Amino acid sequence: QNCKKFISTDENIFHNVKHIKKMISQLKMYKSELSDTDYKRLYIAICYHDAVSKPGNNDNKEKSIDIFKKDFARIFSEDELNKITQLIKCTTTGSDIPKVKHGELIHDLNILFYMDYETFRNNDIKIRTEYSHLTPLEYYEYRLKYFKELIKSNIYISEYYDKFNSIAIKNIKKYMKEIKELIKTMKTIQTEPTTEETAI
Repeated sequence: QNCKKFISTDENIFHNVKHIKKMISQLKMYKSELSDTDYKRLYIAICYHDAVSKPGNNDNKEKSIDIFKKDFARIFSEDELNKITQLIKCTTTGSDIPKVKHGELIHDLNILFYMDYETFRNNDIKIRTEYSHLTPLEYYEYRLKYFKELIKSNIYISEYYDKFNSIAIKNIKKYMKEIKELIKTMKTIQTEPTTEETAI
């Protein structure tokens, strides 16, 4: 319930309560393999990993961590706060993640949608609504650059999901091809002369 105070319930965007619930649903599959303490840490980290999600900002994760620490400062020890903080940092995709217990698992739970092309594509459409300040061309050029960097290494890094890397990379490349065609069309439309210019 606590995460609902700051995470959107809007179905038209990606970073919302539904995303959190999907991650928790997947986490429950491994509950029997995790200690109660580890499960609790992962659960809380999932709830707070997108507490702040403002498109274009580079400090979303840090601000999310600040909210988490504020909420639990009187409940957890400094050591416990730091361990959950490290797990939250592991949800940053495409960068070196902290070496923390089960960090690979929470990293992968955050991006499982790459395994299914239609889910992945639909999620990206939702992410587009979060970047409404960008023009369509700006957004898709930004996403193309992001995906190019993403596929330079494995998408999934945990023992649970690394076997799905080839599928994820295949789906991302497929979508990149679609984006390239879209960008090409947009640029063509931009360079086409208007009716008035044609008349002149």
